[in-house]
Amino acid sequence: MKTSFPATAVAFVAMVIAGHPAFSADRSITAKPPAETTNWTGFYAGVSVGGASARENSTLALVQNNGSATASNQILTAAGSPGFSPSSAIAGGQLGFNYRFAPQFVAGVETDWSYLGMNAARQTTSIARAPDPSADFREDVSLRSIATLRARLGVLVTPQLLLFATGGLALADIGYSQRIHFAQVPDTSFNRASLSGWRSAPVVGLGGEYALGAHWSLKAEYLYAGIKTQRLSSTNSFDSSYQLQHGLDAKLSIGRVGINHRF
Repeated sequence: MKTSFPATAVAFVAMVIAGHPAFSADRSITAKPPAETTNWTGFYAGVSVGGASARENSTLALVQNNGSATASNQILTAAGSPGFSPSSAIAGGQLGFNYRFAPQFVAGVETDWSYLGMNAARQTTSIARAPDPSADFREDVSLRSIATLRARLGVLVTPQLLLFATGGLALADIGYSQRIHFAQVPDTSFNRASLSGWRSAPVVGLGGEYALGAHWSLKAEYLYAGIKTQRLSSTNSFDSSYQLQHGLDAKLSIGRVGINHRF
């Protein structure tokens, strides 16, 4: 039986289309995107390093005066700035848990501890306070370590990149002392106050974490904590009726990078 050229051509084209991978019905139906390798749900642990800085402001108030002509906080005013800004490196570790509760959202909780070697001191020269005796002021502050317990809530910008906000409670190991020396005649006198121990404060921050495959990720974050010490009263060593109240407010900023292993 003779077959016409058009019929043969149509049959040939149909056979090519049916057999070509690009037009294969089977491939178009069964093709799937590659499986996602990043699992954000689960426990993780890691280490981090960075830097910390603090803006520390003293509070000094007169409790009892007994005729002194100069308010106590004028000592700080005369000395210049009532605050100073120490800084230090920071290093520590973290442990946490994440839960991916929607395609793009991850919630979690993290606790961490870091060592700080932050120490600062300042000393004024003698300050005239006529008709009262002249005075000088010394202050020492140290922040030795900090621990936090924070919630995290993040959004997956890509399957690998998580941007998050965080907030919770910080505990800072702080040491603090103030001494005011008055050039009494014939005797000198002092008001002294000091404290040492852990102080709590709210902490908030922002950060990002990038997954390096199934189990490892890099992170960077910024944290801010406002630490206030309890107020301490001191009695003058020469005149017990002259009493001062001391305190310290420290605004602590932390920037750090780290690596996490997800289990």
